[in-house]
Amino acid sequence: MRIRLYAHGVDNFDSVGPARISPARIEIPEERRTQAHRISITNMSDSHLLPKIVSDHPGVIEIELPGTPIKPGDNGIIHIRASDELTARRIKTSFTLEMNDSENTRYTIPVVIGSLPDRNRHAGTDRKGTTGGG
Repeated sequence: MRIRLYAHGVDNFDSVGPARISPARIEIPEERRTQAHRISITNMSDSHLLPKIVSDHPGVIEIELPGTPIKPGDNGIIHIRASDELTARRIKTSFTLEMNDSENTRYTIPVVIGSLPDRNRHAGTDRKGTTGGG
């Protein structure tokens, strides 16, 4: 038996779902791994959004979500940094957010800590963290 799966790439998070995530990818240089890096969530829906983490990597990254729901049209800020427990100098990881909209929309944000060769970058993203065509 053969199963075929079809997927469609998304050029930009803005075109789907209740939120705009920027940047779509985080790169944390080795020399700034203890500093917090910001991700902005803009609520593009008509309802309050309350993101929650459904997948992450404790001991690798630390994530602080907005403390209150994000009102329609407003922004919330996520702070992310490399964990103090992390001993690797270079690592690729990600975390996934789930929104409280009717479809429980999920966004996965790639995170690179330290410098990685270009061949190891996540497919479909460029150095600036924007998503590429699919």
